[in-house]
Amino acid sequence: VGSGETLTWYDSATGGSVVTSPTLSSVGTVTYYAEASNDTTGCISETRTSVTLTLDAAPTPPTGDAAQSFCYSATVSDLSATGENIQWYDSATGGNILESSTILSNVQIVYATQTINGCESLDRLPVIVQITVPQTPTGDSSQSFCDSATISDLQVTGENIQWYDAATGGNLLDSSTALTDGQVVYATQTINGCESNSRFEVSIAITIIPE
Repeated sequence: VGSGETLTWYDSATGGSVVTSPTLSSVGTVTYYAEASNDTTGCISETRTSVTLTLDAAPTPPTGDAAQSFCYSATVSDLSATGENIQWYDSATGGNILESSTILSNVQIVYATQTINGCESLDRLPVIVQITVPQTPTGDSSQSFCDSATISDLQVTGENIQWYDAATGGNLLDSSTALTDGQVVYATQTINGCESNSRFEVSIAITIIPE
């Protein structure tokens, strides 16, 4: 309203009751009507201006795996959740927004919201982060055999052992691959789908026993 005028809210376009505080405290829609009056003459506006107030329900939290696993390292950008405009936090309520480049730690719990039409979900999806850093398997670095041996004869300690013909890269050796005297092979272990970056070196000695 202009200078020297007073604004009054009503609950209908004509007549009705004065609304001293036009509010809405639950999900839904309500319309109020504004009328201007001149403070000097008391004259009122010929019509009232309608204003509709709408409160939308808060979105549900996004969905996704409650535990997410990574090898060696991970950042917030590696996390996955299904929803719109996902935002990650460091606590279930309040807390700090986590940037996409934030480094995660093993067994850390982070929380995701989604925002739809400008409304952010009140509840958050908790996600526990699992980061696996597999170590090199262990064993005897020199292993000896009589007459012949294959990869399956080698012994090292670890999970899901894989053998290679080089310290890096190289070829994966099948369990039936025959070994030769003086050959060097390399073992990795894989834990939770993560293969060790370094390999355990084993030197082969094969003694041929005369008949």
